[in-house]
Amino acid sequence: GFSTVGIEELVAVGGAQLISLDPIPPHVRIRIARSSLWANLPCVRNGQVRTIPPVWPFGGLTAAARFAEFVAAA
Repeated sequence: GFSTVGIEELVAVGGAQLISLDPIPPHVRIRIARSSLWANLPCVRNGQVRTIPPVWPFGGLTAAARFAEFVAAA
């Protein structure tokens, strides 16, 4: 499964890795880069943020395998 959470909820997820899916709109990238809250997330401070290519979340086993390959390569 998946869920959408606010950035403030990520603070509680201490040593986790964060994986985001492209495409991230340019204006969103700018806002994230300027956010002090984002900069102070444990996963950001520890360099544990990865962005992977888009994967259709309802694509069945083929999409799940593709997602797994992208995560493993990240």
